Amino acid sequence: DSSTMFATHLGPIRNALAYAGLGDLPPPGERSASPEEPPTSAPVISRGHQRGANVFFANSSDTRIDIDSMRENANSASANGDAGSASNSPDSNNTPEFQLAMRWLQRIVPFALLFAVKLLWDHGLGFLVFVGLFIMFLNANKDIKRQIALQDRRSRRETFRTILFVSLNVTLIYYVFPSQKLYRCLLFQLPHLELDDAWNIMWCVGITDFVVRFSTMVLKCFVLGCNECIPNKRKGKYFMIIEQTSQLYRLVLPYRIWLEFFSRYDDFSSAVSALFFTGLYTLLKGLSFYEKFKEVRNAFTDFFTDKQFGTRPSKEDLAGADASCPICQDALAEPVR
Repeated sequence: DSSTMFATHLGPIRNALAYAGLGDLPPPGERSASPEEPPTSAPVISRGHQRGANVFFANSSDTRIDIDSMRENANSASANGDAGSASNSPDSNNTPEFQLAMRWLQRIVPFALLFAVKLLWDHGLGFLVFVGLFIMFLNANKDIKRQIALQDRRSRRETFRTILFVSLNVTLIYYVFPSQKLYRCLLFQLPHLELDDAWNIMWCVGITDFVVRFSTMVLKCFVLGCNECIPNKRKGKYFMIIEQTSQLYRLVLPYRIWLEFFSRYDDFSSAVSALFFTGLYTLLKGLSFYEKFKEVRNAFTDFFTDKQFGTRPSKEDLAGADASCPICQDALAEPVR
């Protein structure tokens, strides 16, 4: 009957569980007769008991399955899968996009170098002039900063030498290139150059910008030399006014040159593009001018406004204080507390 067949099929399972240490299962009749135990469809084997079971008879045909060998096979398969995934993951240097970019660079770099050499060959003198002016600017600016930091101990001889050095640079620029009449750019006029070439535009704008920078340094040196006329505490405001005004002048100075470059056209289509570029450049330049003009206005407002920091000490406070400043160790001049 059905009970006999169920006991026959359950026999191998009971033997395997007994071998694993779970003990023997009760007969089917006893399991159905006890109401306290809920009926289960299949035995549950814990992990600890599963480790001790080497052989498990799954059905009545006594099919032998080696659990340890299955685990070894599963572990080797997972290890092989990880190795395969690691070997199949493409390296960042072996991707098709990277190889394509490297091939493109190998093709374009020689032509870029050739173009740079040709540009240096055609405009070598101009590049050398810009490099020399930049080095002179850094040297003069460093000397001026050092003289400003010295305050009353600054040397007028060093200041005069900086003025002479900067003035000779400006004079030399206009003396070497007299036919170009680059000084006209300082008056918002066009130089004697063809402005349809981008290099000529950058040449005029760059030289004019360096000349204005050097002129600003000369003015700062004059302020440094006026120790009797301008007190040290107000020299900072003079420097601020000179610098802000110079930046505003340098901002609007190349407008006439670039406007001539953008507004040139030959036919109707080029006229439309010229009108577009001219309007866009004028708009951008106007926004920059507005921002810089506000900074110049604030600088002039601070220049004409005396800011008093602290309060003046009384005679009793001065009598009980030291005769020198505790910060700079100089004699007290207009002390505050």
